Amino acid sequence: FNKIIISNSLFTNNTTSGTSYGGAIGVYSASPTIRNCTFTRNSATIGGAIYTYEFNATIENCKISNNTANNGGGLYSEGYNSSTVVNTLIVNNTALNYGGGLYLEKDNPQNFINCTVSNNSAQYGGGMSLVNNSDPVIKNCIFWSNYASVSGNEFNLYDVASDPKIYYSDIEGNSAS
Repeated sequence: FNKIIISNSLFTNNTTSGTSYGGAIGVYSASPTIRNCTFTRNSATIGGAIYTYEFNATIENCKISNNTANNGGGLYSEGYNSSTVVNTLIVNNTALNYGGGLYLEKDNPQNFINCTVSNNSAQYGGGMSLVNNSDPVIKNCIFWSNYASVSGNEFNLYDVASDPKIYYSDIEGNSAS
């Protein structure tokens, strides 16, 4: 499963039911390349557009927008993942609970390079929610105008073991009451 390439594709209006994972794509212990794709108006219980488990791959030049889930409105990633998300736009996604744009859980050292995460919403972590030792490296990214109704407009660190590294990035458009 390491040679799968998904490119120049549109994933729209896909829905899973019950306790479901990945409205458009669910990836389990595989390493595909996902390039030049658009994921819009997909929904699932976990991972509105994309759900990954033990995923070592590349997501490049994609747009993940207007997706919904209970957790991980745009992308939900769990298990050991040493993947790279590059030049990807993650906007206008909604999670009922955690991670409007992105939800990372369990030993998750993903790299995010030149990404924009904007206008996503959730109760916790409008832009990104980090749980159970998630350690992403975020370089040259924009986190802007995400919204959390309870905690962490841009980022929510659910535990002290999560340790994100953020370099050369712009984080703005926040307020607290």
